[in-house]
Amino acid sequence: MKNYQILSILFCLSLLFVVACQDDNFDQTDLLDCVEIQANIGDSCVAASGAVGIVSDNCVCEIDPVITFDCPNLQANIGDNCQTATTPNGGVVNANCECESNTPTFDCPDIQANIGDTCVSPITGIYGFVSQNCDCETNEPSFDCPNLLANIGDTCVSPITGAWGVVSPNCECVGDVLPFDCPEFQANIGESCFSPITNTWGILDQDCVCDVNVYYDCVELSGNIGDPCQTADVPAGGTISDNCECVSEFDCPEYNANIGGDCWNFLTGTWGILNSDCNCQTENIYDCPDLLGNIGEPCQTATVFGIIDANCECIGYDCPNILANIGDTCVSPITGIFGLVSQNCECE
Repeated sequence: MKNYQILSILFCLSLLFVVACQDDNFDQTDLLDCVEIQANIGDSCVAASGAVGIVSDNCVCEIDPVITFDCPNLQANIGDNCQTATTPNGGVVNANCECESNTPTFDCPDIQANIGDTCVSPITGIYGFVSQNCDCETNEPSFDCPNLLANIGDTCVSPITGAWGVVSPNCECVGDVLPFDCPEFQANIGESCFSPITNTWGILDQDCVCDVNVYYDCVELSGNIGDPCQTADVPAGGTISDNCECVSEFDCPEYNANIGGDCWNFLTGTWGILNSDCNCQTENIYDCPDLLGNIGEPCQTATVFGIIDANCECIGYDCPNILANIGDTCVSPITGIFGLVSQNCECE
């Protein structure tokens, strides 16, 4: 029995010897992706230059390209967005390699605007300009009652009742009776009126009747000097002159425009300029005839909406979606606060 056990042990030892010999003949390079450089794809490697790289899919030791910056201290180029401890809200890299805040600074921080900028009066809602005192000054007339855009004693319409009244010393529209002798005509006795019966102008008599049988300064026009008038020659309306002529407010009434104004030439089918003879001139009237405009004026082509430059080219805006250039003053559509157009074409 003992001899049988000894033989079994010797047999197992012989098998282990055979397996061990086979392992010694096993080539471990068969497990590598890149046998020639003894590495796998994605492993770190050292190139001939001594630089460290990564084994590529082609079994080549590739070195990442070295990125150079205009401003190595910021790892960025001039004009790039940046953010540092001193500019936590972000900025732009300037020519001195400094991260310059793009948060606009204003002469008048309270209204976020600079002196000379356009502004909207918070009282009247009329556009004006920011003054040296940082006030929004407009050219509108001054009123006793700015809230009503009227003076004490002026006629007004009550915002509550919709009725006519008079501006009181307290700047309120008081009264619900029309402040006229003849409310139905919204005029006073002795003033001009238009009769819907005779379709002619007349004068309001003591009974508030539009009397068309009264004497007129200008019988042909059924009106007095200074009255409004309208004729075939003055279709847009005018004023009766001292010579009893219906005089237009325009130099060229047939165009409803003044000399030098724009006009449409029906013969050429193009826009032109009214000359001193009230003729619509379409030749040699623009600095840039191809664009039908002058240098500095807005322009529009099939692909561009911008400004005509000195070379008569239509130069588009940096930010065509808001019709503005980077750095221009703007008004935020969200907050309504003035700001500057950023590199991203946003009003910041």
